[in-house]
Amino acid sequence: MIKPSLRPGISHRNFPGCAIILDIDRDRYWQVSEQVGATLDRVAQGEGRMLAPGEIAHVESLGLITYVDADSAPAPAIDLPDPTRSAAECDAPRTRFCPAEAAEVALLTLTARWLVRRRPLRQLLEDVVCRRDHALGSADPVALAQRFGRYRRLVPLTSLCLPDTLAFLRFAARRGARANMVFGVEAWPFAAHCWAQAGECVLNDALDHARSFAPIRVL
Repeated sequence: MIKPSLRPGISHRNFPGCAIILDIDRDRYWQVSEQVGATLDRVAQGEGRMLAPGEIAHVESLGLITYVDADSAPAPAIDLPDPTRSAAECDAPRTRFCPAEAAEVALLTLTARWLVRRRPLRQLLEDVVCRRDHALGSADPVALAQRFGRYRRLVPLTSLCLPDTLAFLRFAARRGARANMVFGVEAWPFAAHCWAQAGECVLNDALDHARSFAPIRVL
């Protein structure tokens, strides 16, 4: 037997009056009705076979679901706590300026922007997960975020959340630090954002700014 399941790469977040979809394979966000969001909730909870045929047919026509073996279990969601502090807003220890690290951060920032323009989002995110999984987890991600932020401010480029987060995560993984990547959305008006986070600490954004978005996907 088979059952409906969210298509890999689909995430959603419900809001009053609508739901927001993040589709990694199509590299886009889009807004759907509140009812579609409720249907996706039930599919994600394994209750898809109890839905009316019309409800399933509608989300299937939108390309939001697939069918899997009835005995298969979905991958567990990453349970990341709500952030309570930001590395950028914590006192940073005084360290000597390192020209090599400053050059590395500049190169990572430029490389990340090039990759975002030329590679699919799924490929970029798979690389994030692979690098994190191979990191030893021995370094302090907060201290690394403060060092990265210090040198990033020297790069004369406007901050862009996706490439800057990718650049920081690569910087951190090279030094054995593990961190999560969080995508967040707001519906009214629509806005999307992403940042790096370790436990309760936002690593590359202000706390209030990150908390103004509702997480839609955590890597």
